[in-house]
Amino acid sequence: MIPVNSFDISHIVFPSNVHLADPTFNTSNSIDALLSADIFFDILKDGKYKLDNGNLILQNTEFGYIISGNTSRFSSGSLHCGLITKDFETLNDTLKSFWEIEEIVPTKFVSDELKKCDEHFLKTMARDTNGRFCVEMPMKDNDIELGQSKSTAIRRLKLLERRFVREPHIKDKYVEFLQEYEDLDHMQRVKEEEPGLHYYIPHHAVIRPESKSTKLRVVFDASCKSSNGNSLNDFLLKEGTIQPDLFDILLRFRKYVVAFSSDIKKMFRQIKVQEHQQDFLRILWRPSPEEDIVSYRLKTVTYGVKPAPYLATRCLLQLAHEGKNKYPLATPVIENSTYMDDILSGADDITTAKEMQRQLIGLMKEGCFHLYKWSANSEELLKDVPTENKEFLFNENDELVKTLGLSWRPREDTFMYQMNLQEVPVTITKRTVLSFISKLYDPLGLLQPIIIKAKMMIQKIWLLKIDWDQNLPREEIENFQRYVAELHQLKDLKIPRCILLKDSVTVQLIGFADASAQAYGACLYFTGNFLHRKMYKLVKNTNINNFCKVSKQVIGSVSGDVVDPFSLPEKPIQVPDLPLKLTQYSLSSGALKGQLFAQAGGIRGVAQVRHAHTDVQYPDFDYYRRKEVKDPTTNTRATEEYRKVTGYMMMAAGGLGAAYAPKIL
Repeated sequence: MIPVNSFDISHIVFPSNVHLADPTFNTSNSIDALLSADIFFDILKDGKYKLDNGNLILQNTEFGYIISGNTSRFSSGSLHCGLITKDFETLNDTLKSFWEIEEIVPTKFVSDELKKCDEHFLKTMARDTNGRFCVEMPMKDNDIELGQSKSTAIRRLKLLERRFVREPHIKDKYVEFLQEYEDLDHMQRVKEEEPGLHYYIPHHAVIRPESKSTKLRVVFDASCKSSNGNSLNDFLLKEGTIQPDLFDILLRFRKYVVAFSSDIKKMFRQIKVQEHQQDFLRILWRPSPEEDIVSYRLKTVTYGVKPAPYLATRCLLQLAHEGKNKYPLATPVIENSTYMDDILSGADDITTAKEMQRQLIGLMKEGCFHLYKWSANSEELLKDVPTENKEFLFNENDELVKTLGLSWRPREDTFMYQMNLQEVPVTITKRTVLSFISKLYDPLGLLQPIIIKAKMMIQKIWLLKIDWDQNLPREEIENFQRYVAELHQLKDLKIPRCILLKDSVTVQLIGFADASAQAYGACLYFTGNFLHRKMYKLVKNTNINNFCKVSKQVIGSVSGDVVDPFSLPEKPIQVPDLPLKLTQYSLSSGALKGQLFAQAGGIRGVAQVRHAHTDVQYPDFDYYRRKEVKDPTTNTRATEEYRKVTGYMMMAAGGLGAAYAPKIL
């Protein structure tokens, strides 16, 4: 038996014939073994003494005398408290993102940490004789203080094995995954006596039933604390991916006549970590509880380690830089059309697309990367791709392809929306609604008439000032149930992927914006002079006008929340700003070129923009908004013109109408 706190026993007199089972019974330490009740009573023997102080009792056992009793008189008097907290920060951040002013053009800057990561990468990066990248994980400093981590890794492994008993199908895939890891030389066994600073990383399973290729992935927890409270990630620099934004890539993907997608197979694991750092990537594993636990060291860039995304994407950019002369068509694809390990690109004709594909395969091969999961809207482009490397086969099933969260049907060349909608719970609370709505995914804003309805629903619920887990009023429950039921109809929605046609004479980008008492928004259309004039909606952005500020002091509660609505005079000046920003963002990505017409829904907003630099006095908010609209960023390759649009022509109003799914269809 182990005390919670160590105590002094120098004044205790023990009988001379007593042999203690644990002479250090007064010292708090880790537990060596746990005995069940039936075993405990089997080891008891005759012999029991009560010591003079009356608080401690000696009991004879098969192992010697054990001591039990009250140790309060030996205590130092310190009070030990435990505090369990629930962090609602993530949930509140998700909520606030629904009504904060949406920054359409994210501000990009090079942080000091990114500069440090880049300098470290260029200084330490190497390539082996096969062309494979060998990198070093960037550390904050050279003073690394890691405690003992093996015992936690053992405990986590045994917890994982208990899960395997309940879910044997997961065990089979887990064993297969790590066996492949070892077979591919991505990890190797470690001799226990090998010296040096090391860290053991616990691991667990992540199930992805929607994935066609990898339904189970082993994820490594490099943020797990060692005995001194530090983890490996605490000492590593973190800089995320250095690739273009998802919006840029998806928008660019819509301009190609011939489009294709592909994945980089096991991208992280194609990059080696230099040998002197591999002992920071140790794990424990055994295929069966009947076997001994074995130590391994991981040899490649490992997901779960803080700088892993940066290292992987930085290697791709370095590969593109070094191969730009030999592979001129492939380099821009890696630089501008790759999101983590997903490639979405294309060309204006099949000849260029096939050459681009050939160069991509060749360039990736030089870095020991392999492209697979090929899909394309042209069967000709997939003709020479081995069947095992195809995601889309052009067969009678006409399969959907998941690409960066969107569903693409290559044969029809359309985007579709397939949402994994769960059953609506019996109890509907504010937390239930927010959790559901936060999963709606619309990166290009094409579903904004539906998304804005969700934002307004959340806003109304928030104004009720009810607790997170309190049942909603009947009216709000019915509104939410109707909303969820009609979302299923989005499966019938089809949006053309390609927005450009080769026979255009002139190209225009027309941005519409409007505001109402509930919301403001904008959308951007691409149009051109063709034999048959066509207009395609590119993107849309809407937001509600009332913004909720959640005080940090009341996280998880609504008692002190403040609703801070925009004043009506401020709304018109928001409107002309939106299409300009949408277009600037679209043009700056390099995906589109054209003349911009910014169409505002109210004449007041247009007039205010035109007089932004006069002597007219405006509130600070209005003044800086007008100044921003009048001073657009350079190099947009567009001619800006503001016009007032009559109601029946206002195409942005659809985003403000808070439509249900049937209206969209």
